[in-house]
Amino acid sequence: GAQEILPSLLALSFTDAKGWNSEGELSASGELAWGRGWKLSTKLKAKRVNIAKFAPNWMKTGFMDGQAELSADAPTATELYARTRMQGRATLGRGVLAGVDLDRVVQSRGVGEQYTFETLEGNVLLDAKRYDFSGIRLTAGDLAATGAFSIAPDSAVRGKFAIEVKAAAMRLTGSIGLTGSAAKPQFQR
Repeated sequence: GAQEILPSLLALSFTDAKGWNSEGELSASGELAWGRGWKLSTKLKAKRVNIAKFAPNWMKTGFMDGQAELSADAPTATELYARTRMQGRATLGRGVLAGVDLDRVVQSRGVGEQYTFETLEGNVLLDAKRYDFSGIRLTAGDLAATGAFSIAPDSAVRGKFAIEVKAAAMRLTGSIGLTGSAAKPQFQR
């Protein structure tokens, strides 16, 4: 019959597939296989992606470089996206956070509205439609902030950051919580 003629597994491989526009460049290498179910295995690289364009309520300005591994197994092609798992690391050079001023937080003067940083980096994990951002480190002069946050499948945000300023004979510390939603994050002291 036809089952004996068709191979049990078909695959499409791609190497260094690129896409770019004014918002950044993405490249991918990997394989999409199907037969008894579907399987995706991909390595992604991002260069100069304009994060402010995609997440304006998080970032006023900022360009991201990163790399990630994407994988998914599903019985049908339509279920592949829902079962995607991604693990990677992102770095940003100078940029501006939206919705918080870390200097004001550490000085106990409220939350503020924006904050210019020199570097921002961290890990990202997407699994079962949940995003976990961990090992986050932000630097700006004498200030450093570290922390983690998650975005649940229902879009709820939860996280916490520790802030420290070390200068000559001064050391200030503070912390800030992160709540709200992916579309409207809220920083709270």
